[in-house]
Amino acid sequence: MSAEPILLLDLDCVTIYGGNPRDSLPPEIYQLHPDMVQRLSETSIPVVLFTHRSRQEAMKILSFFAERQLTFAACISARELFYSALRQGRVLDLLRQGLSKKHGIRWVAGQFDTGAANLVLIDDKPENLKEVLIEGARVAVHAPFEIQDNQVTTFELAELFDILHDNPAEKYKGVIELTPVSRDLSSLPVIGEIHRNSPDLFESVRRFGRRARKKLS
Repeated sequence: MSAEPILLLDLDCVTIYGGNPRDSLPPEIYQLHPDMVQRLSETSIPVVLFTHRSRQEAMKILSFFAERQLTFAACISARELFYSALRQGRVLDLLRQGLSKKHGIRWVAGQFDTGAANLVLIDDKPENLKEVLIEGARVAVHAPFEIQDNQVTTFELAELFDILHDNPAEKYKGVIELTPVSRDLSSLPVIGEIHRNSPDLFESVRRFGRRARKKLS
């Protein structure tokens, strides 16, 4: 009997849109899936928020979700990815590439006492999916995302959870593509706002490292 999968749920362009003024996005955070409360309440699968966002921003978004009765098994932000990489001795990785979602795979597997093969990342960036597959995940899910004018291309959570409830580690291998669906941005719920804040020390160092890598590349 296969172990239950654990969903690693990306935030930006998968769960939410906006709330990132630094990247010229609106401060408003749009919830891309109006049925999230229903879908998460119907599943026994642990759902971990898995994001490159700062801990400060991730916790703010978590508080917005909590107001809508949305809770998660854990939250992995940039800070956890960083410390996980250090614990694994991957300092050169950090210097060369910066933070990667692959750095969080062993941490989540250890926290939930499972194997990497049972972790399923859904992300809109193919490079993130490739990295976690190399790290030991058996299945990853590519989330379609595009925004043009007021139309958002995303996916149905029902399709994602159908896959997760179908023993994905046994039935699938590699990247699974979800069916694109179009939604009107103005019809999506706004769950809160994030405005440009002064970065803490961790984020300041992280941005310095990002700029340094760009100059050296």
